[in-house]
Amino acid sequence: MIDKTNIKNISKIIDKLKERRLNGEVITKNGTLLICKVPHIAPEAWLHSIYEGLSDYELKEVENKLGKKLPDDLYLLLKEVNGMNIFSDSISIFGKRISYAREGEESFQPYDLADMNEELDGIIPANWIAFAGYNWDGSTMYYDINNDNSVFICERDSKNKLKVWSNIFSWLSEEVIRLSDLYDEKGIEKDEDVPTIPY
Repeated sequence: MIDKTNIKNISKIIDKLKERRLNGEVITKNGTLLICKVPHIAPEAWLHSIYEGLSDYELKEVENKLGKKLPDDLYLLLKEVNGMNIFSDSISIFGKRISYAREGEESFQPYDLADMNEELDGIIPANWIAFAGYNWDGSTMYYDINNDNSVFICERDSKNKLKVWSNIFSWLSEEVIRLSDLYDEKGIEKDEDVPTIPY
């Protein structure tokens, strides 16, 4: 059963990200929402890229490729948004990559969740699912599918849990608020030496 509270949580998170739309907001032909152009990064760069949600059929394809059932919260999130890259890729939530085009609107795609987990095969326990990453140092967010909905962060290629959140929505809400303080209204990082990781 769909938890309407969590759908509202996703809407609130997107509304918070939209506060940075001073430098524009565009919806591409493939449904990607681009918020706040950041030409100081690159001519066609955006602060936030939020990808159009997946159908149940597409989510089943993700599960088949992954070889695991997605946790309910992650399934719901990907149904609403097929991953996202926010705060100039400070955080990337993985999804289903639909196109491998390198130019134009089709190039705005999430990192592929199944591919990212395949790269970690043998490094992390089989009951873990990597669902997001931080570009500061390669830290990764995980679910342990044998436990509850809690999510946790580990350093790159490590199994040491550094911080735990009660669910994916509390993690994402907290991180969007925290990272918002590190960027000005035009999407410029206030201090490039301040880590964008939560520990």
